[in-house]
Amino acid sequence: MVKMKNKSMQIICSMAMLTFLMHFSCSSPVKKYTGSASDRTSVKKKDIIEFTIPLGFVMSEITAESPLKYCRIIKHCSKKLEIRYLAYTGTSSGDDPNFKEQEFREKTMEIARIISAEGTDRKFSLFRESDANSEFNADMGVTASLKVNRNYSDNYKYIILVGMHRNGTGHAYMIFLLNNLNDTTDEIQSAFHSMKFSR
Repeated sequence: MVKMKNKSMQIICSMAMLTFLMHFSCSSPVKKYTGSASDRTSVKKKDIIEFTIPLGFVMSEITAESPLKYCRIIKHCSKKLEIRYLAYTGTSSGDDPNFKEQEFREKTMEIARIISAEGTDRKFSLFRESDANSEFNADMGVTASLKVNRNYSDNYKYIILVGMHRNGTGHAYMIFLLNNLNDTTDEIQSAFHSMKFSR
């Protein structure tokens, strides 16, 4: 079920049965990553997606046994926080934007089933279209806080999933893995816009 929110930067995070309302503002300095794309990336054109690495994070190896084909993974240098990036571009569903939005919803549910112990039962918050556009250069965006499926990762307890879609381009996702929200709020804020569609 998708639920509308008034502000796209308000994310409901359920941590140990408590709900935290987070107000994100990307104010921390970032540096541009100019390295080559991974051999396993699903991004077909380098200029479709923009990546930045927030200060305090470093690139991490993409393991072959991963259930999802990541195009980037970064980890914080001193805190238990990891961000995994997915991008699916060059969709084959034609020019019908409604069909492509449905494709995005289906892909989001598919990813949720893999990474979350709650599967698709968790409620997703839908970004306002204007916010999705101004923050991620996207036509649509969703977010949800989830408990980690132990078959997906046994190093983390919680996930914040952020998905974005642009008509005619494809879908992209950021998977934030963490154990303690209070300890990593600033780092999540600095990385919240670390992936977006190019203008």
